[in-house]
Amino acid sequence: GAAQWYQVDGTVYYAPAEEAFRDYLELYRQWYAEGLIDQDFYSRTTSTDIEPLCFNGDAAMSIVGYINIDRYDMQTADDGWWTPIRVPRISEDDISRLYAGNTSNRTSNSTTTITTACTEDKVDLILRWQDYLFTYDGRILTQFGVEGVSFYYDENGEPVMYDFILNNPDGRSITAGLHMYTMHHSTAGMWFEWYREVPATMSDKAFVETAQVWDSNMEDPQKFPGNLTIDEANYTEYTARFNDVETYVNEAVVRFIVGQDELNDESWASFQNEIKNLGIENCIKWQQEAYDRYLARDLTVGYTDEQIEEYNIGEY
Repeated sequence: GAAQWYQVDGTVYYAPAEEAFRDYLELYRQWYAEGLIDQDFYSRTTSTDIEPLCFNGDAAMSIVGYINIDRYDMQTADDGWWTPIRVPRISEDDISRLYAGNTSNRTSNSTTTITTACTEDKVDLILRWQDYLFTYDGRILTQFGVEGVSFYYDENGEPVMYDFILNNPDGRSITAGLHMYTMHHSTAGMWFEWYREVPATMSDKAFVETAQVWDSNMEDPQKFPGNLTIDEANYTEYTARFNDVETYVNEAVVRFIVGQDELNDESWASFQNEIKNLGIENCIKWQQEAYDRYLARDLTVGYTDEQIEEYNIGEY
């Protein structure tokens, strides 16, 4: 899905349509044949299917996110049983420019929607509320709560949650404590302070050591938003075409990796021709248009000149 899309210097690409994707398939095909990849990987679609392999010692490596590696059961087990490794690459010194979820790139794709029954006066109220969530006062209220109740200002003037939330004496989790006094970032689009809840819930090993490894060999990162909006006039056709492309690609990739299909010049050309026949070129064009609109969006709508200057809104 979204992970198959990326951009380089403003140009959008669909990974399976690029020649470099063949190198990826060749590498994983080799690893699978050598028994280095779970022989049933294609049938394990959830974390529930994957995690037991690691905890039972049946797998030496697994792809996890920041939250997973700081779970209680992983931290209370033998501390030396897991270590972060870099994303696989062809050469030891290859530079990474595409990534997701590391310390340099944490985003929230939350959105706010209204129904057709919403009257015009209510729309105005909703928009003013949404604007407030991106002001300094809105940021403090939604992310930290009320001063003297859930947080205090430290000597540097930065808001800090009280210890009864971060280290609850009754055993309540940090997440539960935060939800009692603040808004979770997935409830609405807002000025999201990720460091408020992510580092506070993580061990030094998970937050510091892992970041050092995952951020290594990273230059000129090419960030790509995961919530681009396809133009309404093309959305229905885009959805239909890309669903067909994605279904075909997912099935073909598995067949290539497990060796069910040969991977040679002829089969690669056939693969490329099929995704073109299914409409990937138009899908790429519509994604490019969506990305161009994303880059050209007005980030300062709803704010006064004084707010823009005070909050440095134009830099976000």
